[in-house]
Amino acid sequence: MEQLANRLKKIRAKLGLNQKDFADSIATTQAAISRYEKGLRLPTADFLHKICETHKVNMNWFLSGTGEMFLIDEKKVEKNIVTKKAVPSKNSENENKELYKDIKKIYEDYVQQLKKMVVMQEKIIKNIENKS
Repeated sequence: MEQLANRLKKIRAKLGLNQKDFADSIATTQAAISRYEKGLRLPTADFLHKICETHKVNMNWFLSGTGEMFLIDEKKVEKNIVTKKAVPSKNSENENKELYKDIKKIYEDYVQQLKKMVVMQEKIIKNIENKS
């Protein structure tokens, strides 16, 4: 539980949010975030899912510490999209093809991470069922 609490702190720190703003982003209270981060309370599956969904956190990393923290590298996405020219030029068609390839790659990476999350969640469910 302590490792999960530490990973929650790391996510919040990486996002540059204080406990209150992080709590607001996922529709919970600052007190709840504090309890989770101190390891006083174990987060529910719904809570973990909400964080992962809202902030594009890799569930596998959140639960086990393996893999990348985020499903997609937001800085890479911003760089790839923002640096592309929005005005037509002679090379518009080529630039559009490059942008399409960048977006397609990001999407494919995202889908792969989702598939990994499903497998991890299925393992968690089986472990819970076996313990019952």
